[in-house]
Amino acid sequence: MLIPVLHNVDKSLESDHFKKLILSIQLKLDGFSFSILNQELNKVVAIVDHKFEDAKHPLQLLEKIKDIYKESSLLNMNFSQVKVSHVNRISTLVPIALFDDDNLRTYLEFNHKLLENEYITFDLTNTEDIANVYSPFTVVNDFFFEKYGEFTFKHFSSVLIDNFIDQSSVNQELKMFVHVQSNQFEIVVVENKKLILYNSYQYKTKEDLVYYILFVAEQLRQNPEDFDLELYGEIEPYSEIYALIYKYVRNVYFGKRLDKHQYSHELDGINEHDFFVLINQ
Repeated sequence: MLIPVLHNVDKSLESDHFKKLILSIQLKLDGFSFSILNQELNKVVAIVDHKFEDAKHPLQLLEKIKDIYKESSLLNMNFSQVKVSHVNRISTLVPIALFDDDNLRTYLEFNHKLLENEYITFDLTNTEDIANVYSPFTVVNDFFFEKYGEFTFKHFSSVLIDNFIDQSSVNQELKMFVHVQSNQFEIVVVENKKLILYNSYQYKTKEDLVYYILFVAEQLRQNPEDFDLELYGEIEPYSEIYALIYKYVRNVYFGKRLDKHQYSHELDGINEHDFFVLINQ
């Protein structure tokens, strides 16, 4: 069953004369989200988030997405640009000094079991010294191409890394960013505008999540009383998981997803730290 747990649309989207619309899509095996940016207003005018049971295979994900498209008038509008981010764990970072685009499969096979015909590509991050090698949901990309023609896509971790580095500054001390999803979360550590660490972790309990945060801090020889931790994604203020993080890490803050582009929005019920990748890709 496909249920949009969050569906916010600005009234300005009903005006036919607004033509410069950018569609941003984020897809993963247990969800499909999209936002619409009105370039003329420089305003996010729609955010829709669908949650569903994990698809076991990209083909199952595609069928769920097709069902969403049948029911959504928003997705069938005309867009000047379409951007897609793929959320999965089949990715790895490779230093440019060691990178060769003829060896993409080799890089991924160190940590992932791949299908024989697995399509593999890469993003060059804004750091200019790291390539992000990954396998996207190819069958879904094919569907989008049939629907919209040319579009751009990235692995969602590339968007995370680029934006968190952009937010940091030269001579800034070490800072940890945690991006929370329903069953996994990502840690990005930046210092002096340089990527120190990126990793993705699966978790079942709030204790799992806090354990990995503290483990990373220990590996980096950081005192939880000293470094800054910024939270994004599916985590609520005053929630049990936030309370547990704050119990062990003193300097905890919620980030804001719109700092980079200064997009305005008046959509109710959406935290400033959520939909970070969706809107900033």
